[in-house]
Amino acid sequence: MQQDGLVVHFGCIDQSRPWVKAPAVNLLHWAKAPTLAAADAAAPRTGCMLRKSPQSANGQRARGGLCDVTSRKTIHVCAMLLSGRHCDVPVVHGPQARISELRRQVATAMGRMTPHVALVHDARCLQGNWLIHEVFGDSTRVQIAAMVTSAARVEDVMDPASCETEYAFDFYHKLKEDETGNAIAAGYLEWQAGINSKMRAILVDWLVAVEQKKRIGSETLFMAVLMIDRYLKKKQVSKGKLQLLGVTCMSIAAKYESRTTVVKNADWVYLTDNACNAQEMEECECRVMNVLDFKLCAPTASQFLSFYHAANLSDEKQTYLVQYILELALVSGPIMFDQSACYTSSHLAAASLYLSNKLLKRRPCWPEEMVAYTSYSEADLRPCAKVMCSMVERDRQGSTLKAVQKKFGVDKYARVSTMEF
Repeated sequence: MQQDGLVVHFGCIDQSRPWVKAPAVNLLHWAKAPTLAAADAAAPRTGCMLRKSPQSANGQRARGGLCDVTSRKTIHVCAMLLSGRHCDVPVVHGPQARISELRRQVATAMGRMTPHVALVHDARCLQGNWLIHEVFGDSTRVQIAAMVTSAARVEDVMDPASCETEYAFDFYHKLKEDETGNAIAAGYLEWQAGINSKMRAILVDWLVAVEQKKRIGSETLFMAVLMIDRYLKKKQVSKGKLQLLGVTCMSIAAKYESRTTVVKNADWVYLTDNACNAQEMEECECRVMNVLDFKLCAPTASQFLSFYHAANLSDEKQTYLVQYILELALVSGPIMFDQSACYTSSHLAAASLYLSNKLLKRRPCWPEEMVAYTSYSEADLRPCAKVMCSMVERDRQGSTLKAVQKKFGVDKYARVSTMEF
């Protein structure tokens, strides 16, 4: 059974046999059960169960933060085997230990990779950033269902102190859900009578320079370019109005994304060398909003990178290198890819990270943990990454569009556009 892309498998731990998969079960069915007993009754009796002493006092959802416990404690995990026997797995935890640590220890006992294991307690799936102490209180024996899942818990790799971490799993899967309808096919400009891919590339290269000049952030740039492409999929635009469309989308994205920088229409007009005026921008803004049906929040590749970098343990230089690769792809556009390709934002983000791992000679360049967190295998990413690699080579050999190379050729970005590979 599959629902919302989340499929789990119950199994067992046995000293004489490896982890054995049983029929798939929908985890959401567990989540909706009023009590653990009801959920347990509805589930197959092949689950890895942990016996517990009385429930913790509050039973409230843990939200992280500091706790008053100063000593390390041990929770005894008692796994129920198919034979009916039980084996204890002591899980030692400290005052600030989180569920992600518990998941790692249980996964080790199961012989599984951590991203492939989900824990359920009292009919709720435990999130990696919750504190063990706040979930189980002073209990020394707990009952949990440990299941194999195809959906990695992305909050495990996020910063526990960040307020966003608690909702990371929901954020990520909402982005994955929304991105499919906004993917741009390679041949989307073929129906345009007045513009072509070269004109679009010149426009986006100019927008990269504008983003640098106004310091409005790369996410604003990615959002603006995606809005341009979504508009060009639906409406004809003449050559003379392409820059107006570009600067208008940049203005809309800046209003939506920027927290500190406010750019007035008069400033945008000045940047176009008076190729348009403020009134034309306002009229174009209305057209764009109506054509996009006021749906501005289409997922971009930049939004997926915060999850992927955390899982990949990227350092600062690699973060800039991935951004450099993605912005080159942003300028070149979907036309650079195979005509049958229609890559989603998460695919582009994962492919750029995979390419950066290869360029930096990380081994393995795409470990199984990254497959679990991104849902893309190395074979899935290789065609897209190969095209991105050709973009990097062409940029270094003397491309006529220099904005991205200039942007990433300074100390602020570790001069990644001039790195030797």
